[in-house]
Amino acid sequence: MSDKVTSLEQSVAISEERLKSESFQNDLQNLYTLCCTHVEKKRTESAVISDDLGKFWNYVHVLLISASILCLLLILSGIKVFKLKKKTTELDHLNALFIQGMVDCVIGSDEKGIITHFNKVAVNTFGYTEQEAIGMSVNKLYAHQLAWATVHSELEDNDCFNGEIVNKRKNGTQFTAQLSANTIFDQNGNAIGVMGISRDISLQKRNEEQFQHIVDNATDIIYTTNMSGQITYVNSAATTVLGYAEEEILGTSFQSLIRA
Repeated sequence: MSDKVTSLEQSVAISEERLKSESFQNDLQNLYTLCCTHVEKKRTESAVISDDLGKFWNYVHVLLISASILCLLLILSGIKVFKLKKKTTELDHLNALFIQGMVDCVIGSDEKGIITHFNKVAVNTFGYTEQEAIGMSVNKLYAHQLAWATVHSELEDNDCFNGEIVNKRKNGTQFTAQLSANTIFDQNGNAIGVMGISRDISLQKRNEEQFQHIVDNATDIIYTTNMSGQITYVNSAATTVLGYAEEEILGTSFQSLIRA
């Protein structure tokens, strides 16, 4: 037992001597330096990684905020477009009801003269169904192409036309109509079509012609005046009986024809 104790004490003494040796101290110092260097390197790498992660999350935050703003703008734009589309649909519906409810023919065409609107009165007047008329050239509704050319030229020069024309029905019969047409423009001022409103005045024209025939062939003096008493019309009997030419009477006061 004492031998073992003695041996152990010798081993401890040798270990203490080795710990005190210079080479061991140098190795220990080198190990410590290596550990410090390794720790510092890892710390630097961790700082770089942490900085990169910070930049990444900043980028993610900016991206998420931008995406949220974009989504919000898209939602607001969608709501605005939906409301605008709904309002436009309602206006189109009201316009359609207004056009269909009119007592005159309402015919719309695009910039190439192709019919786009044809209300019920136009259907009854011309004899074409709405399906037949839409897509057809508007010049087919004119009895003479010269009349169509006149209206087209007037619209190009003045953007409007107002006057009498001769139309043609589907069955080929003709009738006189009073047409009021206007060029339609978009928001940028570009012509996109024409809207025309017309009325069959054939019966009115026949009545006027019959009345004019009766007046012209009457044996009595017939004349009309304006509010100032100036003569605006005289029949042929008046010029024959009074001896004045029509040009001499028109514009004069009716009192000049009455004996004082």
